[in-house]
Amino acid sequence: MDPRGMAPLAFRPPPLTSYNPPVNVDQIQRAQALLRSVYGYPEFRPGQLEVIESVLDGRDSLVLMPTGGGKSLCYQIPAMLRPGVGIVISPLIALMQDQVQALRQLGVPAAFLNSSVPFHEQRQIEGALKRGEERLELREEARIDKPKRNASPRPEAYAVSAAD
Repeated sequence: MDPRGMAPLAFRPPPLTSYNPPVNVDQIQRAQALLRSVYGYPEFRPGQLEVIESVLDGRDSLVLMPTGGGKSLCYQIPAMLRPGVGIVISPLIALMQDQVQALRQLGVPAAFLNSSVPFHEQRQIEGALKRGEERLELREEARIDKPKRNASPRPEAYAVSAAD
């Protein structure tokens, strides 16, 4: 019995610090190269590289960063490095539009689907996604339960963005 009078656990999960996944040095170097060549930053902010490594390793990640902390890079860079389409769920339509416009100006093929997009444009975007012409899709929360709209090709890279 422990001091609180509780029976000891039969199974104790290993401490989080004991899990050290293998790091693919090539992917990290490519992520750093993208940071410099696409975004123009010399180095990652604290915590960003660890998040990117986690996403690249295919692990589920819950990331809490302050406004302006660089969360966007944490899903944008892995989407550019992994095969398939990175899908980002966001409740902020204006932010979605701004991010996609900025990514396109940087040469990153990205699109957004939300209630502001006319139906004929939604069909064009869905076609581009199916053809592999887009690498990153930003989608509003209301669209994730729409079976037709939720069927994006090769969703190997999947990320979720929360509002600040």
